[in-house]
Amino acid sequence: MANKIQKQRGISLIDFLENFDSEEKCERYLEKLKWGKGFSCSKCGGTEYYRSKTKTNRLFYRCKSRNCNHRNHLLVGTMFQATKLPLKKWFLAIYFMTQGKKGISTLDLMRKLNVKEDTARLMKLKIMAVMESREKTSQLENLIQIDDAYYGGKHEGKAGRGSENKQAFLAAVSTDEKGHSLKVKFATLKSFTKEGVANFAKKFLAKGSEIYSDALKAFNFFSESEDYEHQQTNMSKGNKKENHQKFNSINTLISNLKSFIGGIHHSVSSKYLNKYFAEFQYRFNRRFDLKALPERFFYTAVHYCEPSTLYNLKYQAA
Repeated sequence: MANKIQKQRGISLIDFLENFDSEEKCERYLEKLKWGKGFSCSKCGGTEYYRSKTKTNRLFYRCKSRNCNHRNHLLVGTMFQATKLPLKKWFLAIYFMTQGKKGISTLDLMRKLNVKEDTARLMKLKIMAVMESREKTSQLENLIQIDDAYYGGKHEGKAGRGSENKQAFLAAVSTDEKGHSLKVKFATLKSFTKEGVANFAKKFLAKGSEIYSDALKAFNFFSESEDYEHQQTNMSKGNKKENHQKFNSINTLISNLKSFIGGIHHSVSSKYLNKYFAEFQYRFNRRFDLKALPERFFYTAVHYCEPSTLYNLKYQAA
């Protein structure tokens, strides 16, 4: 199964550029996504329109209904709302972040798109915010491995659990009966407490699931909850090799996540860490159909995205 996934062809850059190498092609694609099932004026509900362009050459549909005449802008209500950048640069950025197994760094994106570094960084944040919004709507189910982990901690300060230089996070993965990873969830938390684990479980773990964890006291939440079955392993007792094999899937994914952040991005602020988690999750959880990833992202960006400014993403990140 792993080889079939890893050897997918995906969408070649040449094919992608043939489809989206001009503003007109990008607009036509977004038009089809937004109004392909029939135009409806956002003000009056009218269905008749004519196409026009703003002074900045952005497409809108002018409502033909009597006493309305409302402009229905193509990009309003989408991820691209208010952008001054060419759509073809946005489309390319989305391509690089969905088709590359390890994503793309800010500096590499800057060079490939011929934009300023800060522009590339904020484009990444906006794309990751869409991925994050989609990841919040799904839960893991059935067989789930969960573990505690830390990001960072290489600077001066006290070592070990509780270090002010480490960001605590929880990691969970759903598996099949053979232990193969299916979907993963990561989220930061202030500290490893029952309350923190309970909040994570409420958001990301479906009730009735069978949870496998080590003996961290915070994971006692699952034993005390009526919503989950819980199997806990004391890693310091029994056969250590067998104990670690029980959590091979989650340990591998935590290692891959850290390699993704450390190898591609080198280091990220804890303020944005959940967005980088979401980027990793988004690709991993949809890895079974690589070709469909850009299309799925664009659909979300048009229909399920709460428009936000790049300024807000930079200065009001969760």
